Amino acid sequence: MTMIEIEVPVEFAEHADDLRGAIVELLAAAAHDADNNVTSADGRILLLEAQMPTSSASTSRSTGLVQLLEYVVRTPGGLGAVTGLLESLAVREGVLRHVTDAVANQPVPVGPATAGQIALIDQAWRGVESRYGALDAGRYAELVGASPTSRSVASKAKRKGLVGYRRGRRLLYPGFQFDERGLRSGWNDVVAPLRDAGWDDADIVLWLAAPHGTLGRRSPVEALDDGDRSLVLDVIRDETAGVW
Repeated sequence: MTMIEIEVPVEFAEHADDLRGAIVELLAAAAHDADNNVTSADGRILLLEAQMPTSSASTSRSTGLVQLLEYVVRTPGGLGAVTGLLESLAVREGVLRHVTDAVANQPVPVGPATAGQIALIDQAWRGVESRYGALDAGRYAELVGASPTSRSVASKAKRKGLVGYRRGRRLLYPGFQFDERGLRSGWNDVVAPLRDAGWDDADIVLWLAAPHGTLGRRSPVEALDDGDRSLVLDVIRDETAGVW
């Protein structure tokens, strides 16, 4: 049994009971096989009793969680941080179970390098979606004034430079290629040379959203937004030179 003393910051003293409850839930969500208890000693001191599990992985997880709690509770917004962390861990726990099940059904083992690459790609897509948003085929159809049930609208727009990528079973179109009327003017001049060089749409999307040294660490999309269209087209010509 490990005993950890957590001092609640003065500004959160009146919320000590709520904080204790959040920590209990957090421990339950993140360390199912550990026996944990949190009591309040004198209103501002929380005593965490943790019976660490026997497996090394679970022990490491519980120890890390205890250290994290000690840090979070001492930071500004500690109570909110714990609550947000609880929600985050609950989501990640579900994701972890889903990924574990998927990996278990693969015919060959998935190594750390492959898993790391998958995580990096997922992070890149989340970055694009967080910054620019993304439309599915129905929402793109609405944007251009067509029926949201008309899935062919997006397919036809691909000839005009519309680029998309798959996320699970969905085909999404990043928002950086749109204005209020639909595709940006002259968008196909940007996309067509990359496609002609053999780039697939997913690679094009990631390249357009990534910082580029020639563009002053701006992404091609940011450079286009700044009005540097000719510079972006020059970079594209350099990127595809000798590939056609």
